[in-house]
Amino acid sequence: MSLLIATDEAGYGPRLGPLVIVATAWRLQPGFAWDGADDRLAEPIDLPGVGTLRVDDSKLLFRPAGRSAGGVGPDRGARADGLGRLRCVTVAAANWAGLPDPDLDESGWFKRIAAADWPGLLKQPWFAGMAAADRSSSVTPGVTEPDVTEANEQQSPGMSNAQETDLSPTQRLIRHWQAGGLQLVGIAARVIDAARYNRMLGRENKADLLSRLTCELALGLLHQHADGDDPSAEIDVFSDRHGGRSRYGALLQHHCPDRLMSVVVEGKPCSEYRLRPVATADQRSPSIRWRFTIKGDRFPPVAMSSIVAKATRERLMGHFNAYFRALRMIESGGRGPELRPTAGYAVDADRFLAETESLRRAHSIADERLIRSR
Repeated sequence: MSLLIATDEAGYGPRLGPLVIVATAWRLQPGFAWDGADDRLAEPIDLPGVGTLRVDDSKLLFRPAGRSAGGVGPDRGARADGLGRLRCVTVAAANWAGLPDPDLDESGWFKRIAAADWPGLLKQPWFAGMAAADRSSSVTPGVTEPDVTEANEQQSPGMSNAQETDLSPTQRLIRHWQAGGLQLVGIAARVIDAARYNRMLGRENKADLLSRLTCELALGLLHQHADGDDPSAEIDVFSDRHGGRSRYGALLQHHCPDRLMSVVVEGKPCSEYRLRPVATADQRSPSIRWRFTIKGDRFPPVAMSSIVAKATRERLMGHFNAYFRALRMIESGGRGPELRPTAGYAVDADRFLAETESLRRAHSIADERLIRSR
């Protein structure tokens, strides 16, 4: 294996807010073996002022107040702690991959990872503020502006305790993760707001939409990073299972017409496929092995994609809630009750929509622009 691509999503089920799909690209550093290279991602690390972190299912890092976080960090009884953990990991991942820090350059982050979706996001009034000047965030305690080059260079196991203490949380995370041999080389995303999501569902169903966007995203990142790879090597793609779907062969063949698709296995826990270049195609292209697995985020690279997707969606929901909270304050002259934020799911989405009904009508906000049809 010369290159590994991992995908996952956040926001497939809610009524409000965007669908976010993330793919991450990974390579192996010279002198390391793939076997066990991801162990350091799953290994806990304690960060002063932040808590204990490891790359795991994003729902565990983001677990609400009053519930155990399953060993992924201290539960201090506040939702912000879960969001802080997600954002701390995401900031470190962005710096590790050489991308803009999402807390310091939010617009730069979105333009790099989701360039195709950025213009559409800015058309929605609740996201338009992201086009403003770069801003700092204080959500993640202890995270300072990192020097990723310094962190990448400071890998010596002989580093003193004083040197270790001088590193920022971002630098310490990167140093910890890459000690196993993996290198995060790319992050890409699709960020689909509710209005575009509804238009897309006019042409395909919800499950097909997720599968198509995931496939396109993974292949785009693969082609970006696979140029010049050894044709005798194999590229691995790992994806979390899309709902109850177990057959992906036709989807992969449609998106890879220059490759011969063969089914390795199709079943409940895992569906696996191989895609080899056909005789008339470029023989310098490596083969692809693609796996869709239940609870795929147990695999640390997929978990990293899950964390980045969840943190990115929560960042956007922060803008969403701030927009409607500001409208409520203006409408009430600052005298009415503050609008409670929503995560966009089921019953809470219904509560939010009921509380903002007159507000949305007064500002001519159409339902199809805000509320997902399915």
